[in-house]
Amino acid sequence: MRWRLNRNDCQNRGYILDGYPKNYHNAHAVFMHSPPAPAKKAEGEEGAESGGEDPAAGEEEGAAPKAILQVNIYPESVVSLRSTDIMLKRRSKALLKQNAAAASKWDREKLMQKLEIYNKENDLMLFKNDQLEKEAVFPAQKFFQDNKTEVFELDAFDDRYEGFESIRIYVERFGRPYNYLKSNHELNAEREEYLIQEEKEAKHAQEATK
Repeated sequence: MRWRLNRNDCQNRGYILDGYPKNYHNAHAVFMHSPPAPAKKAEGEEGAESGGEDPAAGEEEGAAPKAILQVNIYPESVVSLRSTDIMLKRRSKALLKQNAAAASKWDREKLMQKLEIYNKENDLMLFKNDQLEKEAVFPAQKFFQDNKTEVFELDAFDDRYEGFESIRIYVERFGRPYNYLKSNHELNAEREEYLIQEEKEAKHAQEATK
């Protein structure tokens, strides 16, 4: 993952990770680099050949150096979509009807397994854990919050277009990136077209119920 995020397209045009990292450990593994522990000295060996001070002095012998945040691949924006299990089940059912090829991905049994794992690893109660233990699992959001990143939370069941518009505003909070994106004029035209179509559909649905 680190290798891919360091490629030219990701570095110059940005990237989107969809549904990953799934928990704290995933995020830590990708965005933190842990240098190898310094080699242990042989018995009686001096700190340095020149007689200078040992740079590792003061650190516990054999202990790995502190992990370093990989700033060059670290995301500027993190969006967390909230939903309910019931809504996701309904959504998967609708997708199966629309596309039989999606059966392997949205199979009900597989979906239930994924939901169980996700809910277990991202329960809000996990934020109460004070220290990251080796066997502990924390929500992915905690990693980004620990690294001073503002996480934008959004209800997935809100209007889709309005949701994308809210995400766009959040992503552009530090300024609009010019990496082959559509212009504001194009985005506004799309928004107007969407609202007109939405109004027509609502009117049609209202007439159908009469």
